Amino acid sequence: MKKTLLTLSAIVGVSAGAFGQGQLFFDIPSTVGVNSVSSSPSDPNASGTDYFLNDGTGLLTVSVYYATNSPGLLNEATTINTDDKSATTLQAGLSLLNTEFTQESFGTSLGSEAATKSIMFDYGDLDVAQQQDYDIGTAANITSGSSGLYAILVTYAGGYEGYLVLNGQGAVYNVGGGSSPAASMYNNWASNQNLLLAVPTASPEPTTLALAGLGGISMLFMRRRKV
Repeated sequence: MKKTLLTLSAIVGVSAGAFGQGQLFFDIPSTVGVNSVSSSPSDPNASGTDYFLNDGTGLLTVSVYYATNSPGLLNEATTINTDDKSATTLQAGLSLLNTEFTQESFGTSLGSEAATKSIMFDYGDLDVAQQQDYDIGTAANITSGSSGLYAILVTYAGGYEGYLVLNGQGAVYNVGGGSSPAASMYNNWASNQNLLLAVPTASPEPTTLALAGLGGISMLFMRRRKV
């Protein structure tokens, strides 16, 4: 069972907008978490149903993405979240995420911003010390107080990855930052959905498919001549 971690009520870190235009409070609802669809060295349950890093802690690499509100954004967010539910569709969702969203630097203090961060997770949730406000992006990419969506991408050693659009359970939200309150990962987590980590199933390259098709035609031709 997932260990429940209390949400910090105090704002930790620098004042809003020190370098970022948006601001996001990192925490995960107690009813969901980071999970895995296949066994890994850090998931002791061979069936892959336990929370990732169950009965232990470990570092996961986290990236943050952002997209301003636009027609169709919620539908795209739903597609991306659905794609994370299966190893065979992970790559499709990741491609859509990179097409529709922009990766943003983030950090808890001026000078600490980076495109990716190693964050401690504990029983499928962020470790308590990591549950704090992170400033997101710059004025070039995000207008403070604008309406949009955040997404997070999580990777782990061995090729595991997963992602989730924080869609406010069906509605875009004020991104926070500046004079606006921070958006909450906890409140905007996709309803009842775990962020699932898996090794994506590689799709055949177009060239490979073409060669396979030619090979099949050749075999058919040879068979017909033999007859």
